[in-house]
Amino acid sequence: MAKQKRGFSLYKLLTTLGMAGVFLAVGYIVFQTSYGHLNALQVLITALIFIVSAGCLLCLPWAKWLQDGRYKIVSWVFIGVVGLTIVLWFISAILIYNIIKNQDIDTAKAYSYLNFLKVVIIISFQTLLANMIARTFLTYKKSLIVFQAVMYLSYLFVDFYISYALGSVRMKSSGVSWTGNTGLLINHLVLTLLTLSLLYIVISNAILRVVRRRGVRKGGLGEAFADAEEENDYIQPKSSKTAEEKLAELKTMLDKNIITQEEYDKKRQDIIDNM
Repeated sequence: MAKQKRGFSLYKLLTTLGMAGVFLAVGYIVFQTSYGHLNALQVLITALIFIVSAGCLLCLPWAKWLQDGRYKIVSWVFIGVVGLTIVLWFISAILIYNIIKNQDIDTAKAYSYLNFLKVVIIISFQTLLANMIARTFLTYKKSLIVFQAVMYLSYLFVDFYISYALGSVRMKSSGVSWTGNTGLLINHLVLTLLTLSLLYIVISNAILRVVRRRGVRKGGLGEAFADAEEENDYIQPKSSKTAEEKLAELKTMLDKNIITQEEYDKKRQDIIDNM
């Protein structure tokens, strides 16, 4: 059978750009360091490539949902937020390059650049956490709600700690100063909660991924995992039908005007590609 031309896929484009960018940046660094030290411009180019790659990879889950026709508004919102964050990192990288290149740059101007970078780091951290929370919630919904609740609280506590620490650093022409409560950050209880939050985030994410992959239903927590398995089945439906049967069924649906010619062509190509 002749292959039909497939439509544009944002998911595949972002995957290609993300992976290609990582390999290109790493290869560029290895190549340049093999023949000498990296200069400021080469570091800037490498950083910009990494920034684009990271942004593409961060958008992949949302692009996948768009491709599947799910959560379209939320997906576009988060893709837009990630895009704006990438723009901020582009600006930050260029500002840092200017500081490195211009050794005689005004101190006040340099500190203003660094303050901007601090704000970008805080915004980036908020964006990353919002992405993780939204994706987890939309994936598991009501399943494992206790795990999710504690995990979200852990995210918020880590977010508060890091944002407070970064926000307490003040950089002015007179120098760098600390305006926060040091006792709060190094308090034994606070540090214990921070450690537990980080551990719980790692452990709970690992548990949720295992549940999603295996779809466990056997006693104990099995019933609590039911929703997660159903969601997993939705994303990766299993079928025992042969490709010929699927194509014949698809042609019948087209003949009965249940689907359009465009939908038929797309589904037909998907079946052929998976043969």
